[in-house]
Amino acid sequence: MAINMECEHRLPQFLCRLCGGDDRSDPVAHPSLAGQVNPDDDEPIKVAERRIFDTIAAGEEVHGPLDGLVEKTAGDPGAPFTPEVVAALHALKNDDRAAFEELRARLKSEGCRVTALDGAMAEESGDVGGRGPTQANILISLA
Repeated sequence: MAINMECEHRLPQFLCRLCGGDDRSDPVAHPSLAGQVNPDDDEPIKVAERRIFDTIAAGEEVHGPLDGLVEKTAGDPGAPFTPEVVAALHALKNDDRAAFEELRARLKSEGCRVTALDGAMAEESGDVGGRGPTQANILISLA
């Protein structure tokens, strides 16, 4: 059974009622409905398709803590310092350094105190070491 590509609504074409159901040549139904389909009446398949479509349409879009962060920072300088955002920034830094640096630069251009943000991220990760002692401090401690 061939399943066609997605439609302009990012749904499989055989599910999309918004496109007018242009591609209904190969309907997909749950195996339990297969025996109930009368060639002259495909109502059980339409009911199944409608339930699937309704479930997809009712789904909520999930937003991560970094979505819209730059815009939020313009109006709220504390936005990048919430625990969820700091944790997400730390994860982004470990997973995709280029994306992290790009976001950090954009935050800086909006007035975010990135040095303080780096400190908050270091606290989150437990890496509060920062720079090591200078040679002068090492020599003083030896004396």
